[in-house]
Amino acid sequence: MPVLAAYIGAHDVTGLIYKSSEEYTFWNYPYVYSPELFSAFTTETSFYRALFDQMCKDVDLKLSDCDVILSGFLEPPKIDLGLKMYISMYELLLRTEQYYPIMINNYAVATKDQIFSSKPLQYPAGETQDPVEEDFAANLSLYPQVVVSDLVSRVEMDSKLLQTVQNFKVPAEKPIVFLGCRFNTLHGIEDVNTMLILQLLQGTGAYDIFVDSNDSTILTNLLRIYLGKDPGITVHPEKLATLISIPSGIECLIASQIGTSQIIDLEKDKIFVLPLPKEERTKIMLKPAGNPQVERIVSGGKSGLIFDTRTGKTDFASAYRQYSSFIRSAGGDIK
Repeated sequence: MPVLAAYIGAHDVTGLIYKSSEEYTFWNYPYVYSPELFSAFTTETSFYRALFDQMCKDVDLKLSDCDVILSGFLEPPKIDLGLKMYISMYELLLRTEQYYPIMINNYAVATKDQIFSSKPLQYPAGETQDPVEEDFAANLSLYPQVVVSDLVSRVEMDSKLLQTVQNFKVPAEKPIVFLGCRFNTLHGIEDVNTMLILQLLQGTGAYDIFVDSNDSTILTNLLRIYLGKDPGITVHPEKLATLISIPSGIECLIASQIGTSQIIDLEKDKIFVLPLPKEERTKIMLKPAGNPQVERIVSGGKSGLIFDTRTGKTDFASAYRQYSSFIRSAGGDIK
């Protein structure tokens, strides 16, 4: 029997309709049920029944043909659709094995080990309130589907979110996958997304970074738990970059697969980007100031190989200006 697996996030709904390991479809819907907006004319159950009906119709199915299984942020809503399984987002993160998952929406950052959340608007004691900013934050809370598309507002929202994140730690030995509505095609601005990732990963280390714009990581886990076996899905998160994060100046030797090599000196408190396809493997030898030499084999990704030598990562807006300025002036190349 076909299975409809859905994740109801804070701002959107992602889903997977699975017929077999050869036939399945991921989908995204940019709205969630809001009692303040919709309760006068529809219930939560009716809202999601209509959504799931349409998603099934798009692949020549009826909702009644499918087993429906559900997750959500933080817990799935208890809707009356004869669901076969409910499971929390946290449980799905815990069961993610291939990657270390980091879920981000407009107001929260969640991992297997930590969760941080921010208020849409909070003023320090004694600070004058801005009516325009208050209205903006109120609308974002009332209308969860609102997409912040201008650069200034996106950076301001990310800055507020980052202020709530303290002592954030992730393991460097596993690939890291970023998922959640913050990384879908509607809510994200690509270079701001990359800068948000660099701000979060504050420890020293080498990180393989992936981005999951379909929430395929948690939807596949949801389906695997229900079926009791690997569903054979071959859609995987996209490799964004390899990040080398060392808070000091670095002397770096880069040796390509074809035998060419280049020595570069990376200044402290800078961000450098080297274009490197995800299929290409490159040897790098790093000699951080005052530390032993480190040798690694790395691959690139959509954004290549990123070196972050900053000793502090506190000001998101300034860091984003530095990063975007480097990309514009260097064209993505280390000179």
